[in-house]
Amino acid sequence: MALSLLLAASCVGEVSRDAPEFVGDEEGLSRTTSSVPWRSLATIISQGVSGRVRLQSAQPHIRYVHVRVLGRSQNVRKIYFAFHGDHVADYVGSTAADRTAMAQRLAPGEGALVVYPISRADAWPGFRNGINGDALIAMFREIEQATGQQGVRAELFGLSGACRVLYALLKTINNSYDASADVRDFVDEHLRGIHNGDAFCNATPTMHEQYMAAINRFGKIRYAFVHSATSRFYYMYQYHAGIARAVGGVELAYGGELTLNNGRFRFWRGSSHFRAWAGQFDKVFFGTTWSGGANPSPDPNGPQTCYHGGKAGTCQPATQPCEGTQAGVGCTRAGEVCCMPKGAGGNNPGGNNPGGNNSSWGSCSFGGQTGTCQLTSNSCAGGYYKSNLCPGPNNVRCCLSWGSCSYGGQTGTCQNTSETCVGGYRSGLCPGPSNIKCCLP
Repeated sequence: MALSLLLAASCVGEVSRDAPEFVGDEEGLSRTTSSVPWRSLATIISQGVSGRVRLQSAQPHIRYVHVRVLGRSQNVRKIYFAFHGDHVADYVGSTAADRTAMAQRLAPGEGALVVYPISRADAWPGFRNGINGDALIAMFREIEQATGQQGVRAELFGLSGACRVLYALLKTINNSYDASADVRDFVDEHLRGIHNGDAFCNATPTMHEQYMAAINRFGKIRYAFVHSATSRFYYMYQYHAGIARAVGGVELAYGGELTLNNGRFRFWRGSSHFRAWAGQFDKVFFGTTWSGGANPSPDPNGPQTCYHGGKAGTCQPATQPCEGTQAGVGCTRAGEVCCMPKGAGGNNPGGNNPGGNNSSWGSCSFGGQTGTCQLTSNSCAGGYYKSNLCPGPNNVRCCLSWGSCSYGGQTGTCQNTSETCVGGYRSGLCPGPSNIKCCLP
């Protein structure tokens, strides 16, 4: 059976009446409250109806799950979890067309569930910093049990701030696969997709490392990465491009589409941030014929590959000399650290080198101008910083110039009047605040 995760959920436990359904999107559409029945998961499955449920396994991290049935509910083969973004919202109404398209893809007599988990608060606090990934697996187990089927497959698709949920799952399967029989069974027999709709946490390059660790170890999982074509979320594209570069050695064009490894990895654009998720379900879950490969079986005592900052290294004992840079993450065996080759330590998912305070995190663009991503502790000489255009932590921003200007046949530079200007300043020729004026040569 198959279960796909869109990061939405259903539940069997207590019937609750204190939570309204919110229908809207993250582009400003109004949220409206509607009456959606609270039902037990058993009722939803047996009668093939929709409803909201509070899953005991997901408490207190997930407020409730909204479950929609596709096809024949008595023969559920797949479960698709659809996770909303930073804002608590139930997007069942906004994704009705997605479910219609998905239902047409099911084999005759087959059923599936689309499960919308609803966070208990904004920004998915139950999963911050990679915690509680085991609750996601427990949620799947509870739903699969209610279907009465075995071997159900799962895929999950997260929007924006659901990066915290994706990161928690990645961290759990990477760190607990060897020690936990439950995690091994979930990965080997059920999990078949981890999909990303503008859902990289820009303050956590370690999310890239967790992706690469899972990609290289678990051969049965496929991945879709959908980035938006809006400058505000350009950094999401940079993260996705870093994955494409790492798995295929190729460049993903901004706004472009790319398929690698016979469809295991797919990259494309959505028209907006919300539309990098809504409107993409059919393509994400059914847009490739790739059916999965076997998980590799490495020598448990042999060298292990690790990832740090988007670069591959080798796990080795912490006491062993490293001819490069050591990182204390990425290795699962006790007493080992990740040894990065010379020149690789500190690279970010975009493939640039932010190793020191004066290094660059790549280029950025805004309003037709090209800038440089850099630490805000560095001077942005003659220009200004713009947020949400760069990868990396919050103190990495886009340094942009105020542009050029002209006066009396001369070309000048728009800059802060606190800076020295040889030819004198002219007012009314530059964008920005009143202290930004045209400096003539």
